Amino acid sequence: MCFDAEVTLKGRVLIIEDEKSLALACRSILEEHGHHVQHCLKGREGLSLLQQDDFDVLLLDLRLGDMDGMQILEEAGRMNHSAYIIIMTAYSTVPNALEAMKLGAFDYLTKPFTDDQLILCVRRAVEKKRLVQENARLKRELVDRYAFSNIVGENPKILEVF
Repeated sequence: MCFDAEVTLKGRVLIIEDEKSLALACRSILEEHGHHVQHCLKGREGLSLLQQDDFDVLLLDLRLGDMDGMQILEEAGRMNHSAYIIIMTAYSTVPNALEAMKLGAFDYLTKPFTDDQLILCVRRAVEKKRLVQENARLKRELVDRYAFSNIVGENPKILEVF
């Protein structure tokens, strides 16, 4: 299957990062590549935005001023949101990465990361989300197409079966 990078790349991204310069840099890089980006510096504000809007990707710092990123990850899981979460941290450890993945993180970026690493990671998350959505849509279409209500028949025995 071939993907048009311009179509699959563009996504809605929320950045929750308390280091303003990094948040703005990530926002700038992602906007240059066609994404629609919002950012906030506080975890609680980010959770509120996540509840109010539909994002494709959440870039989440693990250490925030007002709350821990793992708490946000857990809360996001309870919200049943549809954003794919990418953890960003300067304090990368295997146990942290494993815990984040158990809680539903899609990927893990260790700071400092390059522009290319960021772009690739976000692109993969957006493409994965689009593929999952397309798969669900196609399944719904199949169920609708082959439902009993679509069977045509006038024979009394067939009508009795329906």
